[in-house]
Amino acid sequence: MPDVPDGATVTLQVTESKPGQLVSELFRDAARIDRRLTLPVSLPLPDATLTKSRIPGRVYVAGVRDAEIFSRLLAIFPGLTAWSLNKLVVTHDPETGKPIEATVVPTDGMSHVLPDTAYRKALAESTLALDLDAVDPRLPALAARLSVPCIRSGATADAWLWAELQVSTGDMQKVVELVRTVLTDQGAAAACCALARQRLGAAFVDAGRRIV
Repeated sequence: MPDVPDGATVTLQVTESKPGQLVSELFRDAARIDRRLTLPVSLPLPDATLTKSRIPGRVYVAGVRDAEIFSRLLAIFPGLTAWSLNKLVVTHDPETGKPIEATVVPTDGMSHVLPDTAYRKALAESTLALDLDAVDPRLPALAARLSVPCIRSGATADAWLWAELQVSTGDMQKVVELVRTVLTDQGAAAACCALARQRLGAAFVDAGRRIV
């Protein structure tokens, strides 16, 4: 497992703030960098070959528990939308009570090494990826390449890639708090993605081959 580049670390903390303080701080930070600020956070694309832009608030939910987290997030960010490779109920219509499912992205036969174009494009358009049960083995490396914050179980062999966003799935409220921080703190989200990309690059050098 490669070391964190140059000993760099990122610490995410969720703290209480006065009304309006978080938003004002975010816009003040945005004024110091020439980048578009969105809430939820939508990071710039590192590669525009797959898609021209992110879809703000677009979230990849890999499994059932990710759908549960997404449902809780809708209370904080009502404009979020979800997609998945599987048929998953992510919320219910408040008037009719009917289940609302994530958009299913059709695939044309994915391997565990090279995901197909539809999957790659959908992930490139996303602002966040959730895989609490580590059901998608391709996700960590591809999310690093595409600068999509990836929140995943820490109990996996590749947890080092997204070390700052590792979670224990035992406390769902803490997972929600971490997701909320990633979706509102552009600096923290960008730093986590930059570290993941650097670690992935170091892994390529060590292995002498591409893995995604």
